[in-house]
Parts: sequence; structure tokens; C-alpha cells
Amino acid sequence: MKKEKLSPQQLEEWEQKSDPFTINELLAALDTPEHNNIVPKRNFQYRHFPFSQNNVYFGNVCLSLNHIGRLFPKYDEPDFYSSWRRRIADNITVLTDEGKHRLGNIRQIKVDKSTGIASAKLNNKKEVVLYSRRSNDEFAPMQVEDTWHINVEKTPAISKIIADNADKMTALMKVAQIIVNKEDEEQIAELIPELKRELILIENVLSMELVDSVFIAQEMEELDNTGTQTFDN
Repeated sequence: MKKEKLSPQQLEEWEQKSDPFTINELLAALDTPEHNNIVPKRNFQYRHFPFSQNNVYFGNVCLSLNHIGRLFPKYDEPDFYSSWRRRIADNITVLTDEGKHRLGNIRQIKVDKSTGIASAKLNNKKEVVLYSRRSNDEFAPMQVEDTWHINVEKTPAISKIIADNADKMTALMKVAQIIVNKEDEEQIAELIPELKRELILIENVLSMELVDSVFIAQEMEELDNTGTQTFDN
């Protein structure tokens, strides 16, 4: 049975709930046309997805992947981008006290308010403690104020994937130029098949993992110490 898309009213109602969002609710939110304007505070994976409001660099052109994603329905590919996003969401790595899981294998994530320890309920209803990577490649129980403070670490950044595979990303580059230069978008039609292949290449290279604010703070400290600036999305 096909799931109904979430309405803006439903998202607003869930935002007022004290219960954590379930993973199914989060995934369904990705199919909501208004998702760029409605960002539930506890929807941790939502704001960190590579196709959200963050920018991606195509050479010297800066553009949102969401903008490119909106092209597909215009050219008889209404489900491609949505399916692409959902596969990425489903395959985010979640570290637990019982090994690795995919986000798609998790039903719900919650945080113990007294300890700050994050835990998850698997699809088989078993509960596990979430772990987060540390900068020294060790692991520790994930500690956050609430699920809004759970982050998604992307390795490598999508901009880097595009830069490292520039010879294979010609369609993405062309489409970005067309959009930025406000050229006739009809010429994009012939680029759609190649555009799909390039997004799938990104999907296959991209690795994403849930981490906590301690990991992010350590990364920022290392960045400050090295003086290296990187573009992320």
C-alpha cells in the first residue's frame, strides 16, 4: 500500500509532540513538496541531507541539488529524485552497541533526558544504544540534548565527489550552468538520462553516518588547528 505524503499541517502537529519522530515519518517527510519551508526541529536527518537547503559546488558554480531534483518531474521522471533521496536516507549508517545498522532498519530514535544517551528501536522492536565515532577512531555512546542535535557525517562531501569525478559529471555541470545562467531549460531534456547516471554515481560513493555533537566539535577543533578550509554540503 502506497503511503500518503505528509501535509504541512501534519508536520506542524508532529513538531508539537513530545514523542520522537519515527523513521517512517522522517522518510515520508522527504516526499512532501513543502519540505523546504517546514523543518521539524527534531527531524535530525532532515536538515543534514545532501539534498536539503545546503549548497553544492559544480566547479565555480554553487547550486542546490534540490533545484536540480525539481527538474525530473518536468521530463517524465516524477519518482526518480524522491527514490534517490530515500535510498540515501535508508542507507545511512547507524553505529550501536550491537554493531552497525542501516537507518532503514530503525523504527525510532529517542534520547534519555536524564543521561543524554541516545537509543534506537529496531524494526524487530529490539532496543539498542547508539554510538558515535570519535576523532581518534574510537567509539562512545552517543550523547546529545535531543534528536535535533544528532548529526549526519558525509564522507566525502558531495562537492568533493563531483570535483574528483569531473570527467564523469559533465551533465551535472551543464545543467548547473544552464540554471545559473538562466538559459532555456528545454535543452536539459536530452541530459536527463546522463543526469540520472551521475546522481547514482554520487549515491554509490557517498557514505553517511549518524554522529553526535562531540564528534562535530572534535572535527571543528582539528579544522581550526590545521587551518584547512573545506567545502561541505
